[in-house]
Amino acid sequence: MALSNVAWMLYSRGDIEESEKLTRQAIAIQREAVGESHPNLAFFIGNLAALLYDKGESQAAIDAARTALDIQRKILHADHPQIADGAAMLAYWSIQSGDYEAAEALLDECLAIREKVVGASHPDVASALTLKGTVQLETGRYTEALVTAQSAREILEANFEADHWRVAAAKNVQGAALAGLGDYAEAERLLLPTDKVLAEAPMPGVAQQSQARLAFLYSAWGKDDLAQKYSTHQ
Repeated sequence: MALSNVAWMLYSRGDIEESEKLTRQAIAIQREAVGESHPNLAFFIGNLAALLYDKGESQAAIDAARTALDIQRKILHADHPQIADGAAMLAYWSIQSGDYEAAEALLDECLAIREKVVGASHPDVASALTLKGTVQLETGRYTEALVTAQSAREILEANFEADHWRVAAAKNVQGAALAGLGDYAEAERLLLPTDKVLAEAPMPGVAQQSQARLAFLYSAWGKDDLAQKYSTHQ
């Protein structure tokens, strides 16, 4: 069985340490066999990035993901979907680490590719827009975030059920933008129900992000008891 298959099997069983060891061995073998510019090398380094992120080594994961993406940019055509996917993942991790400038540049790259390849109304475009709205939120551009999240929401509502977590994520950004703009009642109307949906979302970090947005809302609204409630839940 190939090292990559064994590494994946171990990862699926929760043995991250041994999976990382085998993945690093696979990377070394690939470097020896094919050099620094090969799709397989980018694939294994991307796997390593995911392992490191799961271990909580976020900066090491970001560095590895950036290396994988740089290889893909060198060897694939500029509009390749794998570049868009890699940029989106790296953007999400960059948001989590607070590097909003890098995240926004990556999301612009991702959006340019996805809009060209799959069309502007595709759900994957909407997911990238939701992330871009998050960057705009975190940099205080609330009106921009509101517009971006509305665009994402319209696409997602046309493709998923109303209670899908991806729809909720876009609406959650809208709610946070409204909180930033001082429309607290409307923000609460969006944030509370989406918080319940996002608590079960498969994407790491979104539940905590939603709680933080509720804490921000209630703090700005002067409802300190509720702000404290959601702050302690993060």
